[in-house]
Amino acid sequence: MRPKLPKISLALMAVFLIGGSAALLVEWPPGPKNLDWGVWIVVYFGYVYVVGASLFYVKTGK
Repeated sequence: MRPKLPKISLALMAVFLIGGSAALLVEWPPGPKNLDWGVWIVVYFGYVYVVGASLFYVKTGK
């Protein structure tokens, strides 16, 4: 029996990939600690997103 395709997990991965790529390609003004906002979005807030998506997967199995 084939396992079901995790559609929600794939959608979350696509959002992270597309959003992260866009955040790095956009010309951002300097933010805190003189880092561009794109760096803050991908590096720092991206971890929160990945941990949240992982917890969602663990709780729902989707």
